Amino acid sequence: MPISTRPEARAASLRRLHGLVQPVDLDLDRTLATVCRGVVEGLGFRVAVVNLTLADGDLEVVACEGDADAQAALFGQRGRRVDWDQWMDRCTAVGDLLVDYPLVDTDDDVPTWISDEPVLDVEGAWDRQDALLAPLRTPRSGLLGVLSVDLPVDGLRPGPDQLELLEMYAAQASIAVENAQLHSSLKARDRDRDRMLGRLSAVVDSAPVGIVELDLAGRVQLWNAAAERIFGWTAQEVTGGRHPLASEQSVTAQLRELRDGAPVRRLEVSRTRRDGTTVDVEMTSCALRDSSGQVYGYLGVYVDVTERLLLEQELRTAAFTDPLTGLANRARFTATLAASGGGASVVLLDLDGFKTVNDTLGHPAGDRVLVEVARRLRVVCRDDDLVARLGGDEFVVLLARPHRAPDAEASAEALSRRLVEVLAEPFEVGGHVVALGASVGLAHAEELAGGEAAGDALLRDADVAMYAAKAAGKGRARVFEPELREGVVERADLAQDLRLALARDELFLRWHPITEVRSGRVVGLEALVRWQHPQRGELLPGAFLPLAEEIGLMVPIGERVLAQACSALRGWQQLPGHGRLSGSVNISATQLHAPGLVDGVHTMLLSTGIAPATLVLEVPEAVLLRDGEPAVAVLQRLHELGVRLAVDDFGAGYSSLSYPGRLPVDVVKLDRSLIAHADTDADPAMLGVVVAWARRLGLPVLVKGVETAGQWAALQRLGCRLAQGFLFAEPLRTGQVPALLAVGYPASAVPRTPTG
Repeated sequence: MPISTRPEARAASLRRLHGLVQPVDLDLDRTLATVCRGVVEGLGFRVAVVNLTLADGDLEVVACEGDADAQAALFGQRGRRVDWDQWMDRCTAVGDLLVDYPLVDTDDDVPTWISDEPVLDVEGAWDRQDALLAPLRTPRSGLLGVLSVDLPVDGLRPGPDQLELLEMYAAQASIAVENAQLHSSLKARDRDRDRMLGRLSAVVDSAPVGIVELDLAGRVQLWNAAAERIFGWTAQEVTGGRHPLASEQSVTAQLRELRDGAPVRRLEVSRTRRDGTTVDVEMTSCALRDSSGQVYGYLGVYVDVTERLLLEQELRTAAFTDPLTGLANRARFTATLAASGGGASVVLLDLDGFKTVNDTLGHPAGDRVLVEVARRLRVVCRDDDLVARLGGDEFVVLLARPHRAPDAEASAEALSRRLVEVLAEPFEVGGHVVALGASVGLAHAEELAGGEAAGDALLRDADVAMYAAKAAGKGRARVFEPELREGVVERADLAQDLRLALARDELFLRWHPITEVRSGRVVGLEALVRWQHPQRGELLPGAFLPLAEEIGLMVPIGERVLAQACSALRGWQQLPGHGRLSGSVNISATQLHAPGLVDGVHTMLLSTGIAPATLVLEVPEAVLLRDGEPAVAVLQRLHELGVRLAVDDFGAGYSSLSYPGRLPVDVVKLDRSLIAHADTDADPAMLGVVVAWARRLGLPVLVKGVETAGQWAALQRLGCRLAQGFLFAEPLRTGQVPALLAVGYPASAVPRTPTG
């Protein structure tokens, strides 16, 4: 499969490299192996090799993934730097990559491996002796090594997309390898320092650390070459005199502590050199004792840690930055909020409808949206406001304001409304215009005396306000009020109960009969999920399915409903005269985009043995209008299984009378609003138009919400085929269905026309 058709592999590879550059405790061997493994698993090549630049400049194969023969032939092989340079000079540059198509005669000293894989007999096929090299370079370290790839999965020379991805991958890999090498270097330096301290009595002037010895009067007795290099004074200048970096009072106090038996002390301090510049050192001090145990002096050992502290600062900066947007991350926001102390306001926002972008356009498109959101936030917020991405599509702003400023809260509320306006403006992503929006929650605190705990509480208050904004219709801002907490606590309790409901088997089905208008006979049953809550009793779908969507339970609930419905339907179809009884199951937008839906339906059909044509899957019209082609593709695959598909709630919004004719639809299920006034309207024009239109397309119309005999009569006049509503029966429990089927007609006063 060409790499350009695999955005999920592209995203996974880049996320893997983002992960590599984050940890402080990088291991070089694991990093090199991960770099190779990322190429094989995500970039479309079967072999990846890292030739690492050694201290003498030569390159050695230190990591190889993808082919056992290649590993056996290459691992541990070394090539001279001059041979590598000559080969790379003769290769063709493609961006930062080097290509050898085909062959350049390489020196035998450069490790090579030629596969015996057959070559495709097509134009642009990958030749056995083709080579593709990605030099690993950074401005700090130069050439770290060379990443070599081989055997494209599709057997073809890589195209521009795959080369671009490999180039980006190599840039990230270079950073990861450099970080790992720097980390290994720091660890090695620390180990060397510890060994030197252990042999201090034998190490004097040749020691790589500054060593200073004082007598009991505080006069310098020893000042080695490293001390000269670190602090700038020569031994001749300081020997016999007072310590140039410490006051007489502090030296006297330290000597007194050491004579009294104080342990070895180690601390990091800043000292001023002879030239006035500052140096950061790690200082270790201890008492010097003679053979009788008497203290005769003081020893100070100094290690210059300026470079290490600078590197640690760089790593800390990376650890507090969101790699995608460049904003502060959750860790930095939490620390800043906890340290703010004074009055604070927090604006928390969550994008509305962002999941649809990922589901329909892919995660790379979603990432571009998040980057644009970050840009808009920077433009709207002040320079001294802290803007952070907490994760996913959730952002937060910590507003900088003077303590108890009189207009601070009003300014924060104005900013919240402005953020809603800015994020309601459309986003353009890869030729697509995406309309999202944001729900914003705002919380104020006069002070944060509790530090981090108080900051967490303030963020939770903003979160409560944000969910209140979503509940009120999204695309708006809400200021936190204490009474909002009750609703959040209730929602959290209900969410926990819903998670337990699946394990406790508290979800069950009720069945609403579908009746043939001409005869009044029951021809199908719609499965409606209910929740038997231990304290609240039977809950309707509207009380818990939106919550299930939010907490990620919609797919498992949908799978449970489908399994129960198919199992019950199979049992009823075995009753005499009901072999073609149909069962309808509702499918949500989340289920429609879940990767396992089609396979799950197929497995369910096989395991229960029901005829595919007797299973009807109902999809809301709004999903088809909103999700477009991705939804249609899934429906087409479902239709190929033989199941029937119904458009539910047709006519509820801005329906198009043309699109169902282009979809694999078998039934049009009209919204109840089209029948609501049919018993009082002698000419229900809209209902008649839709029924006539469906008849021309050969699609059966199912009208739901039939509650009166007048509505029933209108359906008969219009020639509607199927109906459903409380006029015939309320939704039944599973145990009540066999009795209904035995009679064949719902218990209602509707006059029926015998079929003869």
